[in-house]
Amino acid sequence: FKGETCGAMAKRVAVVTGGNKGIGYEIVRRLSAEMHTVLTARNEELGRAAVAKLKTANPNADVEFQQLAIDDDESVRRFASWLADTHGKDGRGAIDVLVNNAAIAFKGADPTPFERQVGPTFSVNLYGTLRVSDSVIPLLRPSGAMVFMASQAGTAALRGCSPELQSRWTAADIKRADVLELVEEYASAVQLGDHRAVGWPSSNYGVSKLAVIAMAKVYARELLPRDICVTSCCPGYCATDMSSNRGSRSAADGADTPFWLATAPHAALTPGGFYFDRRKMGGDANGVGCINLRPQRARGNPLVHAVSSIHIFAPRQYPASRSSSQATPFTLGPVLLNSTEPVQRNRPSLSHPELYNIFGVPL
Repeated sequence: FKGETCGAMAKRVAVVTGGNKGIGYEIVRRLSAEMHTVLTARNEELGRAAVAKLKTANPNADVEFQQLAIDDDESVRRFASWLADTHGKDGRGAIDVLVNNAAIAFKGADPTPFERQVGPTFSVNLYGTLRVSDSVIPLLRPSGAMVFMASQAGTAALRGCSPELQSRWTAADIKRADVLELVEEYASAVQLGDHRAVGWPSSNYGVSKLAVIAMAKVYARELLPRDICVTSCCPGYCATDMSSNRGSRSAADGADTPFWLATAPHAALTPGGFYFDRRKMGGDANGVGCINLRPQRARGNPLVHAVSSIHIFAPRQYPASRSSSQATPFTLGPVLLNSTEPVQRNRPSLSHPELYNIFGVPL
């Protein structure tokens, strides 16, 4: 990368999918203060209401709405055509930034059988995201940016895979066909009811986001010659509709890293990198630590949680002052953590062990 700011043009244009609420809305709010931003949403009424809300809060917000259902071929085709006609008339491309934010997740209490959740989840989170990306990439200007909203649920899913599957997911030369083949194998195994037996985790959402992280790496290699900056990121556990508003972070907090990735100088970023809180997650997709927590009432302190174990699964980015030997995988015994987060205490799922990463975000 040459070091220019992604999308540095006189009239910069950004597109954000799923921008009518939550993290997507906050990404639009930040971007529309710096460049013309197209807020897209499946529901036209909700999308236009979001634009009106943005302009009421900031009359100078440079934002417009366009309908887009990312899992609908015709909707994506219409959107790409509109984008080219509206913003690409100069023959130099139409946009500078694409943020692939739209996604779905089934609630834990949803009665839909697990195997029937596979199709809808991947239709939006992976295939829909690829459909939009492939349609918009020809319209991206040189020095532009493409950001994939992924999740550490994806890296958790990777850790739940067998060693053989992990090696395929983390192959340095992984290709689109490899990603799609892995996803098809997972979906088939779920339908057969033996996905755990053959080395897969039980998380449709997690595997879909693992595939998104892998595809970001694929796109990064493909678009490097055009100086287009491709990254993926995790917003953290945010209080949005997707989390039933149980997250410990705000949607605005979750929007900070994707906004930064969309606007940062290329020299500050690693092509294909997976980021959290403006920091690249270590070495590879499974460079994440976690803590197993069990709620436990202690005398005089009902908010103390017993930590059954702390695991560092793989080397990650440590400060230069720390020895690389400190990154060796290890396990610590039980310790206690004090919690002052009411949301943690009130979450029903705390009746069971939970997995947290080293940043304190539930996986």
